[in-house]
Amino acid sequence: PSTPPATAAASATRAPADDADTDEEETAEMVTVPHLARLDEDEARRRLEAVGLRGRFDSRFSPSVPTGLVILSRPGAGEAVPRGGRVMVFVAE
Repeated sequence: PSTPPATAAASATRAPADDADTDEEETAEMVTVPHLARLDEDEARRRLEAVGLRGRFDSRFSPSVPTGLVILSRPGAGEAVPRGGRVMVFVAE
């Protein structure tokens, strides 16, 4: 067959993206990362769970964000990620 197995599997549910990194991302339902900046960790976790995402929290120094509040997330707010995916959340220490 001229089509690689991974592409054939992806095309069964959705047309493959030209520059897709993984087939899993092509077929998964996409959700938008919510705005988390300056929320406390508990609220950030609730907002991620509400859209079907999991958070991985880590602390970082910030000269401008008060201790215990979210500095930023990766992927960032507004970005599309597969439902069930993980978002890295950095909280001010």
